[in-house]
Amino acid sequence: MTGTRVPGPARAGPPRTGMRSLAPLLAGRASFRVLLYLSGPLLLAAWGRDDFNRYAAAVGSVTWLTALVQAGPEKAALKLVPRSHRTLGDTLGPLRAAVAFLPIPPAVVAVAAMLAAPSATATLYLTAAAYQIALGCTLLGAGVHRALGRTAPDLAAYAALSAGTAAMTGLALTAGPPPVVYIGALLAVCAVLNVALARRLPRPRPSGRRRAVRRLLAGTVLLMGAPEAMTNAATSLLYVELTLSAHAGQSGRLYLVLMAWSLVIATGYFVQRMFQPAASARLRGEGAAAGQDRARRIARLVLAGSAVWLAVAGAVLAVAGTRGADSLVLLGVLLVSRAPLYLLMSYAAYLLENTGGRDLRTSAAGGAAGLVAVVATGAVTVPLCGAAGAVYALAAKELVLGAVVLARLRARR
Repeated sequence: MTGTRVPGPARAGPPRTGMRSLAPLLAGRASFRVLLYLSGPLLLAAWGRDDFNRYAAAVGSVTWLTALVQAGPEKAALKLVPRSHRTLGDTLGPLRAAVAFLPIPPAVVAVAAMLAAPSATATLYLTAAAYQIALGCTLLGAGVHRALGRTAPDLAAYAALSAGTAAMTGLALTAGPPPVVYIGALLAVCAVLNVALARRLPRPRPSGRRRAVRRLLAGTVLLMGAPEAMTNAATSLLYVELTLSAHAGQSGRLYLVLMAWSLVIATGYFVQRMFQPAASARLRGEGAAAGQDRARRIARLVLAGSAVWLAVAGAVLAVAGTRGADSLVLLGVLLVSRAPLYLLMSYAAYLLENTGGRDLRTSAAGGAAGLVAVVATGAVTVPLCGAAGAVYALAAKELVLGAVVLARLRARR
């Protein structure tokens, strides 16, 4: 079914955020993330440690592409679409095009690589990258429908992603397709979903303000998406540092632990986005000062807490040494103990993003500084402590982001 062309000015209704609509959407995401996590140990059993490490290193190093494609455009859609009246067609046009066409070039490259050299490491990485881009577009398409007040396409997309993941994991256990085939099949599932999601988006007539609206959309995408994309890029670069170190065999362990961590992150991001339109309205005008003050207080708390955490965790790693640094228990403890600081700082950034203007730039600047801090810390800790060093390096982001937020907000007082 193709999208209908609206003959006159269109108005997008704000997405509902009641528990009746939130619960099934949250359940769909939780099911997908749980299946992703459970697929890890099952794939390890199906492929063995060496192939699973190759798979984990490839997928882990390109997961940032999903956030790059999804985060900024989805946040922009949730912020701008409910406010669009006569300009809805100008806002939806680029978003629809991204969902439908952005995944095609990387998918074509991946298919060509699979046909030419199916066993090559480069083919595995290219296929993983194409899948992450296609997955990001699927999540974006679901998010745009949700911004229009439509929950059915969102639920259907996540159900299909869950079914595809479960089916391919079962096939890996029974028939043993190699990692590149497994990822390629998931890429095909996303390709079908992207076409369906794009075709079901409405097509209101564009207004005479197309250029101005698209400039606003592009700027909002860039500033709102930068922090999340750079957080994911930092994690992916840690996989690269781990692969290049003497601890490359720990990529699978890091992947298993971070997949569980991604369930927490994804849930937090989703709840924020569900309430983003209301938060954006609340934090405009006079409400901006209250949001800035709360973000400042949170940043101060996180800055102090991160300094303490880094000192204590560093001492633990020094005692554990290289032999105990790849323990799943230790990796889990490091992530769980860091979670409150991460979630608090994520909320502070969310407040700043929705006050708009200069605060959007503050959040983006903090994300860029955090990326540099994580990679620089990982360059020291990963060669020393392997996967545990990578988890340790992630905490440098909260420390630096808190410092940047405090510095920039204090400069305005």
